[in-house]
Amino acid sequence: MAVAHDDADPGPPVLDGLADEPWRDVPAEEARWMRPRLPGLLGVMVEGVLRHVPEYDRPGDAAYWRVAEAAVAKAMEHFVQMIADPDTSWKEVYQVYFDVGYGEAVEGRSLEHLQNAMRVGSRLAWRHLAVEAERLGRPPALVSLLAEANFAYLDALASAAAHGYARAREKAAGEREQRRGRLLALLLADPPAPPEVVREQAARAGWPLPRRLAVIVLRARPGSGGEGPAGLPPSLLTGLDHGRPCLVMPDPDGPGRLDELAATLAGWTGAVGPSVPAQEAGTSPPTAG
Repeated sequence: MAVAHDDADPGPPVLDGLADEPWRDVPAEEARWMRPRLPGLLGVMVEGVLRHVPEYDRPGDAAYWRVAEAAVAKAMEHFVQMIADPDTSWKEVYQVYFDVGYGEAVEGRSLEHLQNAMRVGSRLAWRHLAVEAERLGRPPALVSLLAEANFAYLDALASAAAHGYARAREKAAGEREQRRGRLLALLLADPPAPPEVVREQAARAGWPLPRRLAVIVLRARPGSGGEGPAGLPPSLLTGLDHGRPCLVMPDPDGPGRLDELAATLAGWTGAVGPSVPAQEAGTSPPTAG
């Protein structure tokens, strides 16, 4: 659920976007009866998540269980502490849930699954605490206020996890573009790079090396900053060749390939080099754009 990484982030204020902080309206003494009940809730919440969100069910994975339990325990303890002292820092719990979101993205899970798991855990916690509040004779108005505080707190944790998830996705996208840029440079190198080096970099970049390709040198439009067009299909490598925006098109001889490319360039113009074997890519760029 969480993974080690070097993107520790104190984050934007975790309460951004919340209309209010309802835990401030809950009498601080309510924390006294809630705190002793947290250990009993921990197992119920974790087991409930694994039961209702099958994507998180990992039988026999003790390390995963420890991470899940630690994250849930931190949230419960912090929630009760917020009632006892509404000025308690969010920094530590924010980092925990930032890391949870980051780890989910790294493992390739959907953010929807994470949000669903958090909703299930929050609902189970509230169900047990509400029963106890009513048993202790707490007035309905206070029970409603506790419910509001519980769901506002869930929103705050979900925001922290979403920030972590987005950071991991951004980092992965940046690394992928760097690998693709290195691949383009290797393909166009003069003298040619060793074929095994090119194949290895293509695998790292997730770009299947084609039998033949063509290089398209684009003419930069005013205001483009020298960068090529955005939003192109991932099958095209994009970058610069001697400072000129260029594309590498795999299998350019296929039917309709150049027509498809023209439809995606949104008014850009340029010159298409000859179709050549991949190992001769450096000979494809036209001499003029």
